[in-house]
Amino acid sequence: MQKLLILFLIIYILYFSSSMLIPILPLYFKIIGFTPLLIGIVMGVLGLMRAPLTLVTGVFADALGKRRTIILGALFSAAGVLLLLLKSVALIITGGRILMGGFSAHF
Repeated sequence: MQKLLILFLIIYILYFSSSMLIPILPLYFKIIGFTPLLIGIVMGVLGLMRAPLTLVTGVFADALGKRRTIILGALFSAAGVLLLLLKSVALIITGGRILMGGFSAHF
């Protein structure tokens, strides 16, 4: 039971931290010179990746185990956040959001 509680806490922290970026990222992107269209694309790609990959990750969870799948998703989501922090190039930031969206579907 304690391991399950820790797992829920980790997932909560991941979703909470990801949700905290939603109101801040468009302002940051505007400051670094993104156009409104590019801001919309970068912000929307997370949801576009998460929705279809939820089904695929369910298959992975059955094959690899839920624990491994969640750990893998958390690591790649963290890598996506690091890409957001390291660069201010639109393509790299979009890649970071794709990683965050695609692998956040793991939980």
